[in-house]
Amino acid sequence: MSDEPRRPDERMQMARELQQLRRGHGVHAPDVMQRVGPLLGRVCGLDPAEPAGANRERLVQRIAATLLELPADLRLAVQAAFGLPPASQSRFLRERMAWLGTQLDRDPRTAMRRVESGLTLLAERLLSHPERISARENVYAPDGWYVDLLRATFMMHVDPVQLLETRRITATRDGLEQLTVSWSVPPGDPEQGARVGVEMLYGGELVRDAGSSTPAYWAGIVRLPRALAAGERHEYQVRVTSLPRAALRPYYVLTPFRRFDEFELRAKFDPAAPPELVWGLDGVPFQLVDENQPVGELLDPDPVGEVVSRFHNLRQGLSYGLRWRFAG
Repeated sequence: MSDEPRRPDERMQMARELQQLRRGHGVHAPDVMQRVGPLLGRVCGLDPAEPAGANRERLVQRIAATLLELPADLRLAVQAAFGLPPASQSRFLRERMAWLGTQLDRDPRTAMRRVESGLTLLAERLLSHPERISARENVYAPDGWYVDLLRATFMMHVDPVQLLETRRITATRDGLEQLTVSWSVPPGDPEQGARVGVEMLYGGELVRDAGSSTPAYWAGIVRLPRALAAGERHEYQVRVTSLPRAALRPYYVLTPFRRFDEFELRAKFDPAAPPELVWGLDGVPFQLVDENQPVGELLDPDPVGEVVSRFHNLRQGLSYGLRWRFAG
């Protein structure tokens, strides 16, 4: 790790390159990788030989990790500029600046000045210790693979509720030996004492990280049967158990922080007592998940109580899944 001072011209170059990421959808824009400058690409460890999706994932993870070091107001300003959660996901920068002004109780012009200050500080932090940032981000979202398919079956007709997940991943580097994984449950009542249990059914060995896990949050790794080569796929399946049905909040969502290409979710309810309403959540800010009014497409359970939704090319930081409401 090197903490030696950086030349002013290098900091200015990094700030200018960061400014290029603000246009349109920010880091989610289809052409964002074409706007990444050479200095930013080098500091973030981007590899032209890798797929654009893998490089975008690495860019977003590096920026998100570094933003944790900024003061709260400047962090929010940069998140708004780049279209990163929890900021607005608006298509246009001016709309995100209007949102930021509302959050900071300032006019959009002042909000833009906060963005400029935040980008300058972000440039300095990115240049100061890239190695340390890389090591930290590897704890939660290390590079090396992406999920090309997740099939989830959420079983609300049993008590306690169970989840079956089958994930197919693709390695993006040679020698991939393990995957970082996590599952969590949001309890409807904090007094219920949420507890998540995870069982590997096939495809690897689960190793729980006691230091970062809690009763309601299971974190650890999947140790693969053998090392994978770049481009090689691997599938594994787990069973997750959680709270009694009455204690769960009425939704199941996935909020990805790495590349996800396809997500198929099947929820199975008791056909004798189905929900009054079920609606899809197709890439919404997590703040909308708890809304008790439909914010997505209404869906009807079939005669056996099942609802199926499919999502493609998921955006990091947005939520995908199902929300429901029972009568009364």
